[in-house]
Amino acid sequence: MKKLLSILMLLVTATVAWAYDFSVNGVYYNITKAASTATPGTVSVTSGDGYSGTVTIPAQVENEGKTYDVTAIANQAFQNSIHLTGVNIGSNVTTIGYHAFYGCDELAEIDIPDNVTKLGDSFGTSETFVGCSSLTTVTIGAGITSMGGKVFNGCQNLTDVTVSDGCSVIGEN
Repeated sequence: MKKLLSILMLLVTATVAWAYDFSVNGVYYNITKAASTATPGTVSVTSGDGYSGTVTIPAQVENEGKTYDVTAIANQAFQNSIHLTGVNIGSNVTTIGYHAFYGCDELAEIDIPDNVTKLGDSFGTSETFVGCSSLTTVTIGAGITSMGGKVFNGCQNLTDVTVSDGCSVIGEN
């Protein structure tokens, strides 16, 4: 029985470790729309083998001779990347998912550019930066018109938040 459980755990761990389609420069991507040699596809940044330091998300990436627009940071993409210190978000990213930066203890500052139009999930819950204990400065671009609940819950060192005039709703907590 122990041997069977060990094999099962190994299989589950292997599945989690390879839960992305490809990586480029240490950033992991899932294909959301197939590309052809003539037309770019789309990808979202997803979780991989962990992130640390400053991560740059480009507007486009290439894989196997095909080009993809990077349009999203998926739900939980950077979750618990405790050594992530910064993120540069590319000009094609429009969505940052639920729990995208949850528990990123060393993330100190982030600038959400104007091209990002959505934080969180389809149900109005964001929780994008929950538990980012080192986060001190956030700039929210003009693309965000509303933010769901608990966006900055547990960010005890947050001292400077700049939100564009176009943001008319900020959720609870």
